[in-house]
Amino acid sequence: PRRGRRLPRRRPASEARLTPAVVSFDLDETLWEFMPMMDGALGRTIERLEERVPGIAGTLTIDVLHAYRAELDGVAGTYEELRLESFRRALADRGVVEEGLPRWMVDVWMAERVFSVELHPDVEPEMDRLERAGHILGAITNGNFPVERLEMARRFAFVVHAERVGELKPA
Repeated sequence: PRRGRRLPRRRPASEARLTPAVVSFDLDETLWEFMPMMDGALGRTIERLEERVPGIAGTLTIDVLHAYRAELDGVAGTYEELRLESFRRALADRGVVEEGLPRWMVDVWMAERVFSVELHPDVEPEMDRLERAGHILGAITNGNFPVERLEMARRFAFVVHAERVGELKPA
């Protein structure tokens, strides 16, 4: 369901047989807000980078990293490949050309995304209700979020990442 809309609570018995056995969720903007998660992960990546490369302190901000990533809109590649290239460019423009550092940043960023997620308050109760009703829960995403690293992933019978199957889900 889109944010702001609620799933129906109970259906009349005549409609009960129409209730789907499988309920799949998108992740960003459905289970959590995207930008707070992304900004939190980028901010923590910058903090960790400044610990590793003190000379870069104060030269990168979340907005700067967003701008580097936006420069690659329309370029072919996975989300991860594009983030890697945007980090590489941001570092190079600051005179930091260290083998493996952009990859390290991507790894930190991917891990920090998990710690930056704040589920909407109605997500867990709704999933409890759906599970009690016998539904099979899953996630389908066009993104690359490592949902399997979240505690809530135990609820999902399946997770489909568009990048892994080579097809985008409908918007």
